[in-house]
Amino acid sequence: SAYASHAEGFSTTASGYYSHADGKGTTASGDASHASGFNAVASHEASFAWQGSDGGYGESPYGSHGAGTFNLNPVGGLAGFYIGETSLSATLSGYATTGALAAVQAYVTNGMLTVESDPVALPTATNALATATNALALASTALQPPATNGLLRVEADTLATVTARGATTGEAVTIGSRREGAVGVSSFANGANVAASGSYSHAEGVETTASGDISHAEGGYTTASGAYSHAEGYSATASAYASHAEGFSTTASGYYSHADGKGTTASGDASHASGFNSVASHITAFAWQGSDGGFAEPEYGSHGHGTFNLNPVGGLAGFYIGETPLSATLSGYATTGAVAAEIEAATSPKLTMVPTGTTVISTDTTVQVVPTRGIYNLYVKGDSDISFDLSSIDITNNVARWETWIKVFAPGMTVGLPSTNAVQYLEIPDLTTTTANELMQVSWQAWMDGTNLMMQGHLYNRNTQMPPPTLAELRTYHYGSPTIEESP
Repeated sequence: SAYASHAEGFSTTASGYYSHADGKGTTASGDASHASGFNAVASHEASFAWQGSDGGYGESPYGSHGAGTFNLNPVGGLAGFYIGETSLSATLSGYATTGALAAVQAYVTNGMLTVESDPVALPTATNALATATNALALASTALQPPATNGLLRVEADTLATVTARGATTGEAVTIGSRREGAVGVSSFANGANVAASGSYSHAEGVETTASGDISHAEGGYTTASGAYSHAEGYSATASAYASHAEGFSTTASGYYSHADGKGTTASGDASHASGFNSVASHITAFAWQGSDGGFAEPEYGSHGHGTFNLNPVGGLAGFYIGETPLSATLSGYATTGAVAAEIEAATSPKLTMVPTGTTVISTDTTVQVVPTRGIYNLYVKGDSDISFDLSSIDITNNVARWETWIKVFAPGMTVGLPSTNAVQYLEIPDLTTTTANELMQVSWQAWMDGTNLMMQGHLYNRNTQMPPPTLAELRTYHYGSPTIEESP
């Protein structure tokens, strides 16, 4: 209803200047807005609004959220938004922060697809075709049955008659040539070898067919066979009720469907297929596929009713939000696997968690505490003192916690822990061993009190019933390495 607006499909309204509405029950009321799918409302300037349906068409209206925004409401939310063969919910499940979801949802509203323009120009003159009252007059010598061979039937100078007398007529009109066959009531055909066989239909161009009632076929080799359908471009076919096919070799076979681009098919009701070789086969589904220019990509289809499906070249790397691909945006977030690995490294007991590998203490040993390790396993084979290097961790505003698991393999040895001048012990442990095999587990924490380093130790387990040492442990005790083998 507005200047240069375009409404197509079923019960759609384009009331904003230069607006476009397609699908079923959509409204584009913002200037230069686009509403698509089912019951979507693009009420803001230059906004895009699309909503899917599960096929019951019971969804409430879904509206745009501001000028220049890109608004999608697929069935299932993120689970209904596909990039390639993977839903956005599945992609984001591999990331650790919920902030990643919020970021993508916010970014998706920025705009991603180009609003298609209305290829139908406004009439430039109301009497452009009626330039002479006798322009369509049929010469008697040209209308003899032997000459016409049945190609024309009941056609007269209809435009001239209506223009001159203000009358109405149900006769068909052809300008140029049309194919053999019946013509529709009040149909109009112009071009070369065209046919307007549907009532009130319009065929124009070359080899076009408007066989559906109130249909329109234009361009070359196009067919509009559905009632109220529209086919334009080259070899486009609109075969369903109120369907629209445009571009090259496109097919709109679902009710109120729309296919554009090259080789696309919109077979689901109120569906939309765009780009190259995409297929929107589900109700209200949107499917788009890109091409690297070779146009050799295999067919890409929708994944369910009401889903929004994109298959850009490069996957996430080909999906841009503003100037940044989604792959680059997500690269700033930690994956759940990476976080799990850090937690595993920091908390799981291992025999070689000291940074330099398994440490054998013969006299004095300094353990370097690092952020990614929580347990340090030490092998003691002589009287030894243990100290800690905390330079790799930041305890300015944090408390560091770690454990030492100390295995002792000989009787009568002593293990000295950091001086009591620097450490407060929850108890005073007797670290003089009395058995050949012993495991002592000591927990530690360190923090800063002003400029003073504070440490606390707690001997929470002392196991004198340890299993006999393994061969690797015995080799480490005797030779200093678990890989040194005895000679025959």
